[in-house]
Amino acid sequence: MQNYLVINEPRLGWFEDGLPNDITPNTATMLVDDGDQIILHIPWQNSNRGSVGQIERWFSSGARFSDDPDRKKYSYAPPAEMLFHDAQGSVLLIGCQPAGYKANVMRGLGKGRVSVDAAILGAQQFGYSRINGMRTEISGLGEWLGLSSVKKTLQTKDSGGFESVNLHGVSVEKSPLHRRLNLKIVPTWESGKNSSHGYYLKDRVLIETRVARLVDWEEHLEIHSGLRDLVRIATWEPVGYDAIRVLRDSDSTALSPGSDPVDKWCPLKSHVVVGYNSHPLDMSRSLFYFNNLGKSGFGKWMTIREKYGRGINPIMATLESRDWPLETRFMNLMVGLEAIGYICSIEQRISKKSADKERMSRRLSRVYSQIALSLFPQDWHEECASIYNGIKHANKKYPDFDLTLIQYYRAILLFRIWVASRLGVPKSIIRNRLATDSMLVYLRSQNALRPENEW
Repeated sequence: MQNYLVINEPRLGWFEDGLPNDITPNTATMLVDDGDQIILHIPWQNSNRGSVGQIERWFSSGARFSDDPDRKKYSYAPPAEMLFHDAQGSVLLIGCQPAGYKANVMRGLGKGRVSVDAAILGAQQFGYSRINGMRTEISGLGEWLGLSSVKKTLQTKDSGGFESVNLHGVSVEKSPLHRRLNLKIVPTWESGKNSSHGYYLKDRVLIETRVARLVDWEEHLEIHSGLRDLVRIATWEPVGYDAIRVLRDSDSTALSPGSDPVDKWCPLKSHVVVGYNSHPLDMSRSLFYFNNLGKSGFGKWMTIREKYGRGINPIMATLESRDWPLETRFMNLMVGLEAIGYICSIEQRISKKSADKERMSRRLSRVYSQIALSLFPQDWHEECASIYNGIKHANKKYPDFDLTLIQYYRAILLFRIWVASRLGVPKSIIRNRLATDSMLVYLRSQNALRPENEW
């Protein structure tokens, strides 16, 4: 039986919480992934009328009880980690927090809900909030990186045509990418038999961080997100993770007595991870690829991402917000570009007092001066700032939708080209790749660009 957490398929089992058994009775519980969050449902029954058990106290924040006035005998919040067991296997739940309850006080019955940040499938011990390693998989990453572990050879007949096609997986060494948590690229392949009675050979590229010390799982994920975000900027698509697996060395086991422990990479499932569920992407229209940057370019990106995070983060958030109104997304972009422009002014040794007083249009112009191409009309930044102020201030004229859309596309292109330029992508490559960019095509159709000979 496979240990899966399938959306809207409840699992009935038991849990361990690490508390003394005399205050936490064995209790049946239900684990559910509803597609938006992972919830552990825990019932309780107090046998003596008026008594309050341990589980009920987890959901009674702020209440006072006569049998524990100092709140030291019992715990008053669910443990941060809880270990769930059922017939399918074990699931460690991390980041556990109370999320409401229902109770019938007269009958001593109730049910509490515990929200879960992440579920570690197959973990058999507590402690996975801090891990030694993480592996993630991103759709299309191999194509973007220019890596493959699958080789194809064609054999032709003397008379013409193909006699055979051979596909074979090749072992490729891990490629170090960054010193933080020993970030590496791991090309690999997978083969097997599919449900239609055929066979498959799948090319895979993993991102791996691994260290000897224990590190918070969110810190590992942040390093992985650095590469994911770079692919997002290159493609301007909400690139997500196909899979996340984590490793805790102490939970690894030996296959036979006396042999070395075998790494146990456990699947991690979470709805708090931005872009967890991925979908196939077309990388062919990427603004730039890894070979345009190299490892040194990626190192620059990690530095830029940290230094300009105040501006980059709200801009990246628009990729997860495509159902927001245009004006809301536009304002998100402006908040980000304004922050980037401000940091650029400090970087250029403008005094903090002068930088603080710069107008929005000046900050946009400062960012624009750092990109490799001169795409937009001379007064674009003034118009962009005017639309920003028109949306923000009730005493200003509300901007036209079509003009807002034009400036929205300009702002996205400005940000993406700014990143590519700062990373050293040649102007010729940026210009050639922009030729098929849907936003640039739209701006050209609206006469919202300079003539190409002025770029």
